Amino acid sequence: MTRSLLSAVALAANIAVGGTKGWTYGLNTWKPNTPVRAGDVLVFNWKGGHDVWLMKDAPAYKACNFGTAKRKAPMTFGGKYRFPVPVTAKGKTLYFGCGVYGHCAGNMKVAIPIQK
Repeated sequence: MTRSLLSAVALAANIAVGGTKGWTYGLNTWKPNTPVRAGDVLVFNWKGGHDVWLMKDAPAYKACNFGTAKRKAPMTFGGKYRFPVPVTAKGKTLYFGCGVYGHCAGNMKVAIPIQK
């Protein structure tokens, strides 16, 4: 039991959302270099005023509707920020967007498929 738990922890990856660009505009077409699995950590890095919301589903993501979204990282102003979001879901797509006015509409959003 302990051995399998350690193996699972060792395989977990930190995945920088947006790669070297970080959490910014135009991420709607970004894809991670490796498959994302439960146990991995999505890391949102940015400078300036942004936040991170987990959208309920694809229609909310497409419409940038934050009415049912859950905040994963608080609103920031200036400076440089790093917020980890652990992945617990399996076999679904996670939809994230920035809730600052106009940012999601500017494609500061990303859909990340999670492996089964």
